Amino acid sequence: MSPTKIRNNVIKLSELSTKQPNYYFIQGYLMGLGALPQMLPPSEWQPDLFGDINLQKESELKYLESLMALYNQSMDKVIQNELKMPAKCSLSKQDYRDSLKPNMPLPSYCKGVLQALKNINKRMLDAGQSRLLIT
Repeated sequence: MSPTKIRNNVIKLSELSTKQPNYYFIQGYLMGLGALPQMLPPSEWQPDLFGDINLQKESELKYLESLMALYNQSMDKVIQNELKMPAKCSLSKQDYRDSLKPNMPLPSYCKGVLQALKNINKRMLDAGQSRLLIT
């Protein structure tokens, strides 16, 4: 599936959800999941990301397939240590304040990462991980 098709389908999936996160928030969230010390099954993170999703047609299942393709791409990047923000998540050289407005790509991506990091199970961390989290 092409990156454009994945993007378009994930956007359509978001539009069918109660939370309707934008695409950059979704990308950040998935990258944040990759930074967790434990794996979360989709059944745990999808409701956190989207809320309720109302899929009424079998043809809409391709939206979930695209989400999982984007998830797998994100996890591959984490495994290969290629942690990069999307190109659109850069600060404007003319006026950085424009880049930091609430619905712009950079803050949306960062908010997604932070939302995913709320899934850290602190009881499962070893002593070293706990110290890193506190500092």
